[in-house]
Amino acid sequence: CHLSFRWRYTVKNSGIFTVVIVFLLMLTASSASREIFPLPLEMQSWLLPIHASISIIAAAFLTLAAIGGIMYLLQERELKQKRFGFFFSRLPSLDTLDKLNQHCISIGFPLMTLGMFAGYIWARQIWGGRPWHWNPKIIMSMITWLLYAGLMHQRFTLGWRGRRAARITVIAFFAVLLTLWFMLRGGL
Repeated sequence: CHLSFRWRYTVKNSGIFTVVIVFLLMLTASSASREIFPLPLEMQSWLLPIHASISIIAAAFLTLAAIGGIMYLLQERELKQKRFGFFFSRLPSLDTLDKLNQHCISIGFPLMTLGMFAGYIWARQIWGGRPWHWNPKIIMSMITWLLYAGLMHQRFTLGWRGRRAARITVIAFFAVLLTLWFMLRGGL
């Protein structure tokens, strides 16, 4: 994802932001239990790898959208303050960063939706007619989905762009991180 991000939008210095976020994700993952438990037989399904793969790819695109949002906010701050410091010459234009943000969300959000749908079908196979169980990871996934759905809606109907879209993207990404934290704490 990062290479396509770099190639399509010629964002040369996005790697440092990607490395920082990957480091934070790895740090979070390192706090998880090291014990490996076999997947219970009733949870084994062909839908699990589909759900997991699509969800991971969606998270990668949403991560890139958040990186674009962070870069947008940093670049905009330097422009508003008229202090063209460290980031100004190293980051692309605000328009490029906004397009990148929209592009990544336009791919990541439908993939997230598809991954959640596969997870829903998988949960129905496991739990029968009651897939919710008020499970924190499922609730957090829905909150995250609603944040991105709201952002997409506002972008396409009200024309949200720029700072507002970048801020919501970063906030929604924190919801992605919180969802992943619940996944680590609660298993599948």
